[in-house]
Amino acid sequence: MGILPDEKSTMDDGGRKKLSAMEKILKKEFGLDGKYRLSMYAMILMFLIISIFFYVKLKSKIESVVLEEAQRNITNISELNADAVYREISNRQILLKAVSDNVAASHIEDVDEIIDKMLLYVNNYNFYNMGVMTPDGMLHTTSGKVVDITLQDSPYKDALNGQPMISESFMPLDGGDKNVNLMSTPVYIGRKLKYIITATYYSYDLAENMNTSALHDQGYNYLLNSQGDMAIYPKAGEDKEYLDLMRHINKNMNISPSQGKTIDFEYNGDLYYAHFEDLHINDWCLMTCYKQETVFQGFHAILSSVFQCMGFLWIQIVWSVAFIILLSIRFQEKTHKIVFYDDLLKEKNAEYMRIYFQHIPEDKMEQKAFIALDVDKFKEFNFIHGNESGDRLLKYISRTFHKVLPKDEIFRYSADLFVAMVDGKNKEEVENKIKSLLARIVEDIEKNKIQPFDISIGIRMLKKGDGIRTVHSDALIAKKTVKGNHVQKYAFYDEQMRRERIEFMEMESDFHRALKYDEFQVYYQPKYDMRTEKVVGAEALVRWVKEDGTMISPGAFIPCFEKNRQIVMLDEMMIEKVCHQMKEMKEEGIEVLPVSVNLSRVHLKYPGILKKIEAVLEETGVNPSNLSFEITESALYEDSEPLKKVIDRLHKLGCKVNMDDYGMGVSGPNSLISNEFDVIKMDKSFIDGIGEKKAESVIRSTICLSKELGMTILAEGVEEKSQADTLMKWGCHLAQGFYYSKPVPESRYRNLLIENEG
Repeated sequence: MGILPDEKSTMDDGGRKKLSAMEKILKKEFGLDGKYRLSMYAMILMFLIISIFFYVKLKSKIESVVLEEAQRNITNISELNADAVYREISNRQILLKAVSDNVAASHIEDVDEIIDKMLLYVNNYNFYNMGVMTPDGMLHTTSGKVVDITLQDSPYKDALNGQPMISESFMPLDGGDKNVNLMSTPVYIGRKLKYIITATYYSYDLAENMNTSALHDQGYNYLLNSQGDMAIYPKAGEDKEYLDLMRHINKNMNISPSQGKTIDFEYNGDLYYAHFEDLHINDWCLMTCYKQETVFQGFHAILSSVFQCMGFLWIQIVWSVAFIILLSIRFQEKTHKIVFYDDLLKEKNAEYMRIYFQHIPEDKMEQKAFIALDVDKFKEFNFIHGNESGDRLLKYISRTFHKVLPKDEIFRYSADLFVAMVDGKNKEEVENKIKSLLARIVEDIEKNKIQPFDISIGIRMLKKGDGIRTVHSDALIAKKTVKGNHVQKYAFYDEQMRRERIEFMEMESDFHRALKYDEFQVYYQPKYDMRTEKVVGAEALVRWVKEDGTMISPGAFIPCFEKNRQIVMLDEMMIEKVCHQMKEMKEEGIEVLPVSVNLSRVHLKYPGILKKIEAVLEETGVNPSNLSFEITESALYEDSEPLKKVIDRLHKLGCKVNMDDYGMGVSGPNSLISNEFDVIKMDKSFIDGIGEKKAESVIRSTICLSKELGMTILAEGVEEKSQADTLMKWGCHLAQGFYYSKPVPESRYRNLLIENEG
């Protein structure tokens, strides 16, 4: 179970009191006090008898302590491994359910089209095989085979009942030599069973999520059903000892979860202990077993030393006993530190956190919050500053947390990820604590006490009945929503976050199909000279229009594609489309006006985009001066040096560069001075401030500054005539907004250009 803080303190104090009392007895019995010198010989005989008695008792006690400690370790190992297996299978179930829902929602009738869609999942999610099975038992697989399941003796038959299922291990139908497991999810259209989506994966993949390091890697893990038979074969077949023991388990009816939580059995003359942990999947459980001799390594050597010591004088016996007691205490403390404490930070670890969570009183549950915290770009921090600086940073986070929130608990979960339990009756109390922690970090960075770094924090308020797996997952989801956000450092979890995560997964899987079927369309939002109300250019915007006419908002899919780097392919597609459309306009005799294309900040780390731009310009013959690229000002915050290089390269190609969303709060006048932008686009939030004295002062200053620096100024989000008149009066003549035109399809933009010429 581990030692909680108050328990550890009690043990240490008790140990010191016992040693102090023992020292007083030794001084007295050694004859340091002369009045006991005459009784020394009689005491020797008595101590010899007592020593033999204590030897027997000590042997029994040490054996009991070691056994209890081993049982706790095996229980902890089993629970951790069961949790790892549960997560692995659950994640695959969730993915398969998302695929099933997507097929049902898409009303896809062509099985081959579904198979093509599944090939992406097979490659990306390490499935052995995936397939689509019709209710009549015909299985179509991603390996290109079509199998009549009704003629096969396989778990696929169980999937025909139209219910989600997970099978036990079996040999694959295509003749593979390694066991696989089958998952299936039905696809209902209306109330009719249309398909069964299937997926198989290697059983031994589960071995990567399980370990027995705390047992010197001499233990074994088996996944059994309720009858004690192997349900999943999680290990490759080259380990003969493992396979022989597995066969013995299958043959022995007494080795079964029905016999109890922890049992023992004999095999090849060795005694084994086995612990069963329910997986909460089918009727399966995880059995972790190990030899008894593994537990008692070094035990006989210790007893032999004690026995030899008893042949010496009674003083040596007493000191030997004291040494064994102290050794036992230190052994127990060391064992607990290995299992429950992080070696680098000397901080409580994930296993300690799990036990701590289990011991939270139910009536206190709703007065706590679970927090996940990690360092943004920690690998880059290590690369730039060195691993020693990275270690110091982790120690600083732990130390600062204890200073700012001394009554709360923090645990190092893994690498740079920390989790914490913070007391708070409501969100406001918890938020105030998080703000105080962040304020201390900012203060220390400003005072150069620690090198600059950013952190992301996810918060999950606890409720009665919460499980550690759920709250941990929820906190991580919340943390990801602020990852890389330089303004918002923390977020509270809500159910909307989980729904958005599922939507992200669906959009990721639909991306390549959308590219294939040309669902990403170019819309143009014209830019106007407010003095003449003539179109002088446009901004190219991407719109996702599905086959059924449904349009997905860019605010939904752009963040998703930026996180998974698919935005790189999307931006390249937009550049190609815009250039080819400009080429077509020129061939049709339509005057080609400058068009700007948004360039994601992800491209700052993928300089290959510049070669792509150069190739497209050469292929289409588009004048580079008619093509400009818009970079959001938020990119200035973390990527200033790469940004400068990109701007210089674009200028060398003959293209122009616009700063988009100027005024969102990240950059200032210094960013205009240090970067050679051609056009400054004032954000809509600026324009909405017209009518307010302070806001108008900033707008006029920005217009004047841009002119002084030789940059063109353009106002975004102009929606009223009064705004346009005011901006023209202050010297800003270019605008873009709903007052003039919303984003329009390419055909409508062409007509606007034709009308513009008239």
